[in-house]
Amino acid sequence: MKERPILFSGPMVRALLREVDPKTMTRRVMKPQPVECIGGIFFNWSKSTEGSLYREDFVKYCPYGQPGDRLYCKESYSTHPTHYKADGYELQEGEGTWHNAMFMARKYSRILLEITAVRVERVQEITAGDAIAEGIEQIMCEPDEETNKALRRIGAKEVTEPYPIGWKNYLYKEDKRYKWHDPNPDPEYYPGWPWHSFRSLWDSINAKRGYSWESNPWNWVVEFKRITSRE
Repeated sequence: MKERPILFSGPMVRALLREVDPKTMTRRVMKPQPVECIGGIFFNWSKSTEGSLYREDFVKYCPYGQPGDRLYCKESYSTHPTHYKADGYELQEGEGTWHNAMFMARKYSRILLEITAVRVERVQEITAGDAIAEGIEQIMCEPDEETNKALRRIGAKEVTEPYPIGWKNYLYKEDKRYKWHDPNPDPEYYPGWPWHSFRSLWDSINAKRGYSWESNPWNWVVEFKRITSRE
């Protein structure tokens, strides 16, 4: 069993820590990208010394490990005292600054994951279930009198608990200069399919690096479960 570091953004750290539907999967771009040959059945990959590979042959080269290996989460943090930026904490005077997640020492990591499965696939092969397992955020709406009035008119049951209305758009940015009208052409959330939300998450991280959703890059798909260090 080996242990390796892995970086997560603030939203994904919160997804890992969720009690309900936590993040149990991550996709990371394969570098370099495999090159299809012989009708897409075999692939050439510069990191392999075995010649052409089947898709399944790549798994043993996964830089994040194999099933049973562990990953400790690196996130933005402070040390005097220890706080984590993903928690929404605001540093007080004398508490220093937020440190880049890349430089987090192992002793400050609070999240430990155990790999349960590894595979390779193109990003557009993701299913709706996998998009949810990636930790995308479901947008909830609080019930209000107007909604319940409309429900009563059609003889439907009133809503008393928050209910889902869609999935977060990670590319959405509210322009606070506009009080009554937001000129942003992108919706704040997607009311339909979860993979639209994942697509926005993917592009928010990888598009500027040259691996957009449209380019459909190959990636490592790593499934995991959260564990305690005592397990």
